[in-house]
Order: sequence, then C-alpha cells, then structure tokens
Amino acid sequence: MRLPLVLLAPLALAACSDNADEPVDAAVSLEETTTAQAGADAQGNRWFYKPATQTALFGPANSEGIVSLSCNLSLDEDDAVVAFQWLSAAQQGARETVTVTSGDRVAEFSVTGTASALGPDAIWNGEIAAEDPALAFLAASSEPLTFTLGSESVTTPADEAIDRVVTACS
Repeated sequence: MRLPLVLLAPLALAACSDNADEPVDAAVSLEETTTAQAGADAQGNRWFYKPATQTALFGPANSEGIVSLSCNLSLDEDDAVVAFQWLSAAQQGARETVTVTSGDRVAEFSVTGTASALGPDAIWNGEIAAEDPALAFLAASSEPLTFTLGSESVTTPADEAIDRVVTACS
C-alpha cells in the first residue's frame, strides 16, 4: 500500500515545480515556500520547504531538488512515513543504503531504484517510519548532514525544513 505513495512523490514534486514561473502574490509566496538563504552551499543549493506537499527539498531553487523528504500520511494517519528521494540515476529494483552522518552521529535507511516521470532513468526512493530514530536525528541535527549513497555524497546544512517534515508526520 505504501509503494503507490512513493511512486506518486516524483509526480507531485514535478507538479509543484511546473508552476514556478507563474507570478504569485508576495504574501502567498512567502507562506507557500520557506527558503533558508543563509544555508546555501557553494553551488547555491539550499533547503526549501513546500507546505502544500509537506516536503523539504535540498537543491537549486525551482527544482525537484537533489534530495527530498516528504511527509506521507495514510488515510487513517496512523501509518505516517517520510518519503526520501535522491534524484540520481538508479537501476530499477536495485536496493541500496543511504548513510547520513552529522558530527559523530550516523543514521541509515534503505532505498530502492524506482521508475520516475522526472527522467529516463529510475531514481532512489525510500521510506522512513515516523517512529524511526533516524528521523529524530535528521530533525535535531545542528551540524551539516552528509548523505552518502554508494560513491555519491551530498552535504547539506542543518535546516528547520527537515524538522517541519518530521513534525508534520508526528
């Protein structure tokens, strides 16, 4: 039952970004997307939060992000999970482990290569249960987070956007 939620996440994220070029009221824009400008990395990537989809994305502005975390609530809201995506080429059906480090702390969770509407290749998708200690670790970190998947890694600043996703799923 959870697999369809994970498969819908790329479509939902793509739909959110399709309207990025449309003019919006400044008050609505501020409320709809919270951006942490001070937390940008050397390439200008940063965390931003989209309340409408309860999604924290790390990457360039107006993109689907490099990595993302989204709160997916079931109809009864008892089986909340945080969907994780890494927009990197994956072999469909392949399984890997994402390792997240921050300071001397480490968390891990599984991802699977899943077909995507965002491109010709599969991308990495995973789910983290709402009660998983890895979520508390991600939300509470005040030091940069390094996500590692195989030979790839992405270092992000700590940001309250992650906490907002975790809080939405609590």
